[in-house]
Amino acid sequence: MYMLDGTGGRGQRERKVQLSHFDLNLLRALDILLTERNVTHAAERLFITQQAASSALQRLRRYFDDEFSRVSAGIWN
Repeated sequence: MYMLDGTGGRGQRERKVQLSHFDLNLLRALDILLTERNVTHAAERLFITQQAASSALQRLRRYFDDEFSRVSAGIWN
């Protein structure tokens, strides 16, 4: 089990995340999504469709209890 601070580092709450059920293939998608901050650009870098990248983002959001937000300039965490 891995402890994550669900407040972006402000220490207001902690939550346990079960990493044994985490799809490790999502780590690459997560890295590129956070780097690109744009699903379409991330999909291009991952050589997948935009729909597949959106699906990966949706799975990440579900797994991490919606820690990723959409802003007009893209994705941020």
